[in-house]
Amino acid sequence: MVTSTQERAGIAQVVEHRPGGTATRILDAAARLLAEKGYGGLRISDVAKAADVRPAGIYYYFASREVLVEEVLWFGMARLRRHVEETLLAAGDEVPAVDRLLLAVEMHLRYELEISDYTQASIRNAGQVTPEIRERQRQEFRAYRQLWLDLVDAAANEGGLAPDADRRLGVMLTIGALNGTVEWWRPHRDDLQTVIDHACLLVRHGLLGPAGTAPASAAPAAPPTAPVSSETRDRILAATAATLRARGYSKCHLSEIAERATVQAPAIYHYFTSRDALITEVLSLGQRAVGHHMRDAVEALPADADPRHHVAALTEAYLRVELELSDFATAVTRNAGQVPAPIRAALRVEGDRLHALWHAPLEDAAAMGLLRPGLDPTITRMLVLGALNWVPEWWHPDVPVDRLVLAAQGLLGNGLFPSPLTTAPPRGD
Repeated sequence: MVTSTQERAGIAQVVEHRPGGTATRILDAAARLLAEKGYGGLRISDVAKAADVRPAGIYYYFASREVLVEEVLWFGMARLRRHVEETLLAAGDEVPAVDRLLLAVEMHLRYELEISDYTQASIRNAGQVTPEIRERQRQEFRAYRQLWLDLVDAAANEGGLAPDADRRLGVMLTIGALNGTVEWWRPHRDDLQTVIDHACLLVRHGLLGPAGTAPASAAPAAPPTAPVSSETRDRILAATAATLRARGYSKCHLSEIAERATVQAPAIYHYFTSRDALITEVLSLGQRAVGHHMRDAVEALPADADPRHHVAALTEAYLRVELELSDFATAVTRNAGQVPAPIRAALRVEGDRLHALWHAPLEDAAAMGLLRPGLDPTITRMLVLGALNWVPEWWHPDVPVDRLVLAAQGLLGNGLFPSPLTTAPPRGD
């Protein structure tokens, strides 16, 4: 990915107190490597090689690795916000509010996927860095979120829709769907315009669709427990899941796991051959927890439930197991894009099964004429998963999960189906 001339000019302003050429090369290199390898895989020696400087020379411009990362992540979010703002300003106020909202969708996707390593780095590493490193990025995101809220409110007013507090949750889910594309979009496989068209359909109808009550789904089943083994092994697994959920892969250290599990760090190797073997086991358990809970939710539906009921039930099950029931499940959603390739490969089979749970009802909906025209089930599934997977990055316990579930079901029900459900599925005898 080539950094644009406009973006380089912005970087020069950020580092104007330093010799711009070298500092810019260092930032470019760090952004590219963060986007490709993640925070845990970033090495100063690799940045120096890519920037054609000596490793020690980097510290003339940046006091530490963390300061360098912090500046890249801040710049990625700040420049994304400015790019969308500048595009909307250039479009002019005469553009209808709904079209301005959809223009923001397109500019977000094009900027993160085609233009800026910085924005990809900012999105992909948001959940992996410490709160201190992320603080300036968070401030920029708050301003960016407000931009989206203003756009949605203006579009709703233009369409004569009543104010809706949960539309704010819909905005966060929408940004998650857009951000999630960095994990799955590949230019050789998916046409970007097709992805943009899908996202615009989801936003236009999901955020601004007719109000209605989301379909009720079955009460969530209890999450599966880890396989019975030794008590110590189970404590180590639970401690690792909690650490991955709280700190991410790059900061998941055996010393902290041992402290949480009340064991000596060397004792971990009695049960697991390596740190990555332990993390692979935890993420595998998380995948199975998610899959088990989602299958239970679908099996609890009556036989005459249609694909719209299935999507609503899957949405609720996914969010509840992710936020309420299982550190193992949250560890998966927060770290799947950050772990090394060997771990991702080990998780692929179960991951494909999870994707199939979503793909089947979307394919059925398309075949039955229930899916909104123009939506491809595969691309739609990835946007849905992006919206749900991004939730742990912004959700706070002050937001009741029940309310979030209804907001997500409303967004997806209106966004995916021309005739969303407004009542619970009929119950069998």
